[in-house]
Amino acid sequence: MRSSLFRHRLKLSWSISLFLLSSNAFSNSFTATPYSDSIEETVRLKLNELIGNKNYSFQSLKVNSEKNGLTGVGTFFKKPGVGFTASYDSLSKKTFFELRLPDNSKVGIGNRDASDLMGKSLKDLIPKTLRSSLSLRVFNFKFDKEDKKISEVNLTFESLKDLKLLDFNAFRLKGIKTILTIEHPQDSQKKRTSGILEGTTGIAGKNVLFTAKLKSNSDALEYIGKVEDVDFSGTLTSLLGDWKLGGFSLPQKLFDIKLASTELSIIPAKKSIGLSSVSTFGVISGHIAKKAKPKKGEKDHSYLFMIEPHKDAKLSKISEHLKLLDNIDLSKQVLVLSSEKKSKSEKDKTPFKDKISSGVKKGLNMMASIDLTKIKLDHLIGVKDMIVSAPITSKLDNVVLEGDINTNIQIGPNATLSNAVFRLTPSPKDFSVSILGEMHTNISGDKLLFRGGVELVLTDQTMNFMAMMEGQWNDPLGARGLAVKDLGIQMGASFTTTPIPLPNVALTGQVFIGDFAGAASVSFDSRNPSKNMLALQYNKIELLDLVNLVTSPSIRRNISPQLQKTLRGFYSENVVIESVPAPMQVLETYYEPGFRMQGTIAIVGVKGEAGFDMDYDNGMTAHGSVDPIKLAIFELKGANGKPKPGFSLSIERNKRPVVALNGGVKLLGVEAATDVHLVDNGYNFMVNGKVFNLFQGAIAARGQDLSKAVDMQLNVTMQNDFRNFIENQLKNYVTNATSESIKKLQKAQSNVKKAQQTVDSWSANVEQIRQLVIKDQAKDRAKIQKARDAVNAAQRKVDGLNNTLRKLEREKAGYKKHQLVKLSAVNTKIASTKTARFTATKTLNGAKHVLNGLTKLNIDPEKDGRLISARASHRSAQLTLEGTQKTMDGLIWSLGKTGKAAKFIVEKGSDAVVNIRRASFAGALGKVHGAKVDLDIELDWMNKRETLRMKFDFYNTAESIAGMGKSLLEK
Repeated sequence: MRSSLFRHRLKLSWSISLFLLSSNAFSNSFTATPYSDSIEETVRLKLNELIGNKNYSFQSLKVNSEKNGLTGVGTFFKKPGVGFTASYDSLSKKTFFELRLPDNSKVGIGNRDASDLMGKSLKDLIPKTLRSSLSLRVFNFKFDKEDKKISEVNLTFESLKDLKLLDFNAFRLKGIKTILTIEHPQDSQKKRTSGILEGTTGIAGKNVLFTAKLKSNSDALEYIGKVEDVDFSGTLTSLLGDWKLGGFSLPQKLFDIKLASTELSIIPAKKSIGLSSVSTFGVISGHIAKKAKPKKGEKDHSYLFMIEPHKDAKLSKISEHLKLLDNIDLSKQVLVLSSEKKSKSEKDKTPFKDKISSGVKKGLNMMASIDLTKIKLDHLIGVKDMIVSAPITSKLDNVVLEGDINTNIQIGPNATLSNAVFRLTPSPKDFSVSILGEMHTNISGDKLLFRGGVELVLTDQTMNFMAMMEGQWNDPLGARGLAVKDLGIQMGASFTTTPIPLPNVALTGQVFIGDFAGAASVSFDSRNPSKNMLALQYNKIELLDLVNLVTSPSIRRNISPQLQKTLRGFYSENVVIESVPAPMQVLETYYEPGFRMQGTIAIVGVKGEAGFDMDYDNGMTAHGSVDPIKLAIFELKGANGKPKPGFSLSIERNKRPVVALNGGVKLLGVEAATDVHLVDNGYNFMVNGKVFNLFQGAIAARGQDLSKAVDMQLNVTMQNDFRNFIENQLKNYVTNATSESIKKLQKAQSNVKKAQQTVDSWSANVEQIRQLVIKDQAKDRAKIQKARDAVNAAQRKVDGLNNTLRKLEREKAGYKKHQLVKLSAVNTKIASTKTARFTATKTLNGAKHVLNGLTKLNIDPEKDGRLISARASHRSAQLTLEGTQKTMDGLIWSLGKTGKAAKFIVEKGSDAVVNIRRASFAGALGKVHGAKVDLDIELDWMNKRETLRMKFDFYNTAESIAGMGKSLLEK
């Protein structure tokens, strides 16, 4: 029988083997007194109602009349020796029955059994990890004497193992008990079920009982535990293990405070722990929760603890360094310990969203409301109180309280301090009050933003402002295209009145053009904008950055990507740029009005000077000169009477942009004036003339550094005079080399031509004879076809008569012997049909005889003697042709390299053998200036396009032509 608690009327299958005592055993066990009869009868009756009279057995029974009770030992759950008691309370008129299983007894409970007793599934009441380890220890019930109904049934289970509530700490409950109670189990209207689960664990060295009320969903249980007189640090260690934050040193005094009373709430389903304590310093609330997705290297849980100090609590109790805060009204103080940084929105997801007014930082935070009227800052800031906060570490002399100022502070007519943060440093050694924020100013119509701090001196109501400009100042003081950065400002003022007056200001900073930074001096007077000025100095500027800054987008759109790359590699050095609206002096330097730039230039290996004229709407121009270059293989010099090569730049509206050098060049014997165009990563130019003073050619040159001419890359395209020269020389060479071969091939070709004519003649004769034979054989083919048709007709008639005979035989087989008339008629038909078949068979044999005689006639033209003789003559002519062709091929082979060319000349003529289409050479100037080059030739050789690369010496053409000729004959 399976293990279970109840069976029979309540369908409880507890595997309780309770058997009725025999009448002898029963009489030996009871004393025949009215009381004993009454309580025994009552207990037995109620047991029968619960489990049935066949399911229990009393081994011994003893009645105590004085105490209105009985005790005994019986067999339950197949376990003998189970003690039980029963007692009657005359005041409440209730009888109480209870049995206790021995400690070594293990009686489990199944889910279906719990459903029968509790009216709901046990698996929904008890955590999964405990279900298999529960064992019944106590079973009792109560019933009223008046209505004789059971009022309450209790089941007490104990777990054989500990319960781990959360998977992110070592927190375990020991001594687990589950107590289930069923009230009015026999009344369906009043029946109620309830239960608790309890266990103990250690908190700060004390054993604490945790209790959870059982619910229909066991995953939603809340475990409540209470403990008194423990210290804060020990409690944190019990709940979290190592709760200290790496890299954060916290004030130990705060965590040494005593917790007078603490209530803990653990909800495994939410993976969280709640804490509420009353301490000697204040009220402490805490929230611990597992993280949904912890980052790599992080702990898998987070915590947040809030301490609300008592009204009479002083921060100096934590540290003497905070003593000054005892005298400042910091109402609504809270201390917050957080395991990680939380924004205001993240903080609002915790139970403390109404207590904590801002986000918190990792570690210990202090938050409070400060009364600004008591430190005379309300008229400056514009508010009477504000929320401040600070991170707290063990180094309490470094505490800084900060708070957002949600209003603007006016400084002078053109400046406003906004997004400000109030800062209070309470250290006795370094007490200070300051405001950090953004100062928005207006200088000559430009809105600038400075970030910095205002140090406030409370004793004399003065301020010192130091800040750096945020971002960059575009088009400063009207200098369109420029941008100034890192402007620093320092000034002092009094805030006894508002708005605060702004004095004259001088600033220094940096101005950037691309990746290059220069020094900038700026002076402005908010009362007289005409006294503003800007002066810039650069060691080096990339020209493209300058163009992008000082010209409008409509100008820059005309600059091609290739030209942009050119300008990116072009630098101007020792640059001076000045933009002055009116004459003025800054310190010891005097500035004339205007906007100008000048400097040295360095590009493609040459240096020079240039002056630049810049206009934002019309563009930029520059003019100058560069130093000449005179080398053994290359020269760059002035042209048109100028001593130096010129430099010019034009990037103007409605004009094609140009950046170039202009002068005379000399190389490979060619000397001419040209423009050296400055292009992506270098230069290029073109000149025409007699290359090596011999033939016309076009030279295209390119490179990166004109001073390193040996590396200059050249592409030289030779003109018609050179191509014609090469072509004629090659024709003469090939004709002379193949003259003897041509004579032999002409004779052999004549023999091949004659043999081909003979073959063509016999091909025509064979076809004429074939048509004549076909015509002669037409009558014999007609006779044979007629005889074949006669055989087919006779065969079809014989096949039809055979089918008729088979049908008649089947008909005859179907008649009985006594059907004489029908048998006689069918026999007559069979006889006449056989006679007809005999005649038809005779006719078929005659037709076949005639056809066999005609098959001896020849109707295949190819077997005719006349055609056979003609084909033999044709084949003989073909063999003769093949012989002459082989003779010619053998001759070509024997002629070797000159054979193919000789054959082409014989067939096409010598003028068609070679046609030069292009001739050019390329290479570094340092390698080709001696006239020995790698010549690239594109030509038609025997009507086939070919390319050659040959060593060619312009000063020894005969040898070079011979080499070309030999190379072509090898193909």
